[in-house]
Amino acid sequence: MLDALAVMEYPRSQYKRMKSLFESGTVSQDELDKSTSSWLVAEQSHLGAQVAYDLAVQGPRAERIAQARALVRSQQEGVRRVEDLLVKHTIRAPFDGFVVKKYTEIRAWIRRGNPVVDVVELDPVEIEISIPKTYIPYLEVGPFKPYS
Repeated sequence: MLDALAVMEYPRSQYKRMKSLFESGTVSQDELDKSTSSWLVAEQSHLGAQVAYDLAVQGPRAERIAQARALVRSQQEGVRRVEDLLVKHTIRAPFDGFVVKKYTEIRAWIRRGNPVVDVVELDPVEIEISIPKTYIPYLEVGPFKPYS
């Protein structure tokens, strides 16, 4: 606003000078009209800046604040709905493991109760192996310890 006021001062003083020169017959009507036009444009720019400043000082209107709050509530509800859909459409295994067979593709429709994947649990792993009798004295009970 202060910038627009400063910009308006020069065309105003030039208009006053041109008006006095026109009255003495030194400048033409066309030159006075150009000066008048420049001053009016600068004045309107200043008035627009003044209105914008006054609106900024007043702050947003109550209706705009209410609109913004309603929009925030609407967006929060949209996020909640998407999070709910994500929970409903996510399939989780009841244990940690590895997928060994897929029965469907990503984004394919499935029916309730149809298999999606086979998952194998690997904790703990039980292995049955045959060992010759000669190695039995060297066996120990407990987890495997590799040699260093």
